[in-house]
Amino acid sequence: MFRDGHTTYETVCSHGFLYVHEFPIASIASGSATPEVYHVIKDFGATEWEKPRLGDKIKKINRLEPAEYFEDFIRNSPEAFDWVDPDARYNRILYEFPEGNFRGRFARRSMWNGEDLTITWENGTDTKVQFTLQLTASMHKNGELLFNDTQSLTDLCFLSEAELGNLVSEPVDSERTDDPDLVVRQTGDEKHRPNGFPTPLAHSSEYAMATFAVPGDEEAVVLVIRTFDQIDLASNEFVHAMSDFLKEQIAAWRKAGYKRLIIDVSNNNGGKAILPYDFLKQLFPSKEDFPPVNMHYSPVTWAYMQSINDGNVYELYRDSKMNDFADMADFLGPVRKDNDYFTKMWKQDYKQFGEDNYDLEIAAASSQQPFAAENIAIISNSHCASACHSFVESLHNQGVRAFAYGGRANTSVPLQPAGGTKGGKVLRYDDVRGFLERAQDNDVVLEAAGDQSTWLLQPLPVRIKNLNVNSENKFREGNRLPLQFVYTPACNRFFMDKTMFEDVSTVWKKTREAAWGSDGKPTECVDYDPIEPEDTFLEDEETAGAEDGGKKSAGQSAWNAPNHHWLAAPVLLVWALFCI
Repeated sequence: MFRDGHTTYETVCSHGFLYVHEFPIASIASGSATPEVYHVIKDFGATEWEKPRLGDKIKKINRLEPAEYFEDFIRNSPEAFDWVDPDARYNRILYEFPEGNFRGRFARRSMWNGEDLTITWENGTDTKVQFTLQLTASMHKNGELLFNDTQSLTDLCFLSEAELGNLVSEPVDSERTDDPDLVVRQTGDEKHRPNGFPTPLAHSSEYAMATFAVPGDEEAVVLVIRTFDQIDLASNEFVHAMSDFLKEQIAAWRKAGYKRLIIDVSNNNGGKAILPYDFLKQLFPSKEDFPPVNMHYSPVTWAYMQSINDGNVYELYRDSKMNDFADMADFLGPVRKDNDYFTKMWKQDYKQFGEDNYDLEIAAASSQQPFAAENIAIISNSHCASACHSFVESLHNQGVRAFAYGGRANTSVPLQPAGGTKGGKVLRYDDVRGFLERAQDNDVVLEAAGDQSTWLLQPLPVRIKNLNVNSENKFREGNRLPLQFVYTPACNRFFMDKTMFEDVSTVWKKTREAAWGSDGKPTECVDYDPIEPEDTFLEDEETAGAEDGGKKSAGQSAWNAPNHHWLAAPVLLVWALFCI
């Protein structure tokens, strides 16, 4: 999926440059009117973080109304955006609120089609925008360019025959490690403290989570979850720190007498898959939510699944009724569904997963539920993806309402609180290739997946920055449509105004007003027209084996199932590079 952050194809040279200009923007509403676009004034090169200011109002971009220009930009720009939902992509073009580390995709692009930009201001004057070319870390080292002519640039972009022969590909630093928009922070304990927020009541390790007061309501508290992933801590240490922090805060909230909880997941790209299920258990001690999952059939899929965990990966999962699988054949299938081939539906037992991988017991500190579902509200700017979506989805299934802010200037349509990828595990191409390379002489893998020529992956001739694929479909119980294609609107939405732009706590105050009335009782959700009726994609029967219903092994079925080659698109893209 072009807009799916789990599915990524970026080469060193295609994503070695940044195209930046000095006119980041914000979308600001006044009263009940639809929002208008303003220039954001901020020195992104300053050594100390500075608060942004709203500049002049923008009336036209390339002679088009801003709404018209951006509608085309979010749909047709070569920018990947990494957000499935168009309103989430719209928010991504804006100045990143509230932390301000990113000027937005309008003013900072990793792909540029050469278009000229002219901004027309409210007073009628025009400004011709000048782009500045910047290099990412993959293109220079210690202040020196890694290329100085066509041949050295070719060597930087493509692997040599010797490297291909030795299966060697140099690792490349992430673009964000040398991002000009990232401000140098303090060192020590405070180096991870985010800018743009008020002083927290409490915070977790690396400020991944923090709690704040809600203006005007002493009975409400805000939990900001910025990420489910660590920065410096080891994975195990981070997971335990997050789990312990939430347990401690729930006890503190109960002691303080808080009656309402607002959970802000804005700008949360996901992280550790175990944490959403740990958090659900702490907020709803008597509940469990393990979503059904499957994988699309391909020889690569079958070979990879057979090659990991000593060929016993089925032991980590349960069937749709939480019963054990007998063996790999019982686990993988394949089954025929929606005129194609997939694994059986399975569920990950996150209790076992937590114990096996993190030595973490998923259990609430108290059997008493800290808040009723109606007294919890989620707020998001639609930038919530992966593990963040899992968290929002699990709370949605318990009846928790979600609210969203920003998005395109259209009051008649809803906005999704989770506008990013809703898929399962993401796999790196090199990791999968490594497993398969080591399994090419494994008789069990050969029997299950068939001829190795259909599943061995070759090293790509271009130097890769990021090459990942979403490997799992996640589902709601009883619905056969994968969640990445399910539109889940927020209970209600609102636009950002000038007071919110200046103070993030007013976003929480607005959420409090939208979620509960002055008497503290929950409000009704907006009755948006559904994108699809609820019963459109009810689960149907799965048919084991081939079309005639006869069950066969994965290897046997490979001869009859359509030959879908995993990661075919990146390979075709690589081939296309040679044709330019």
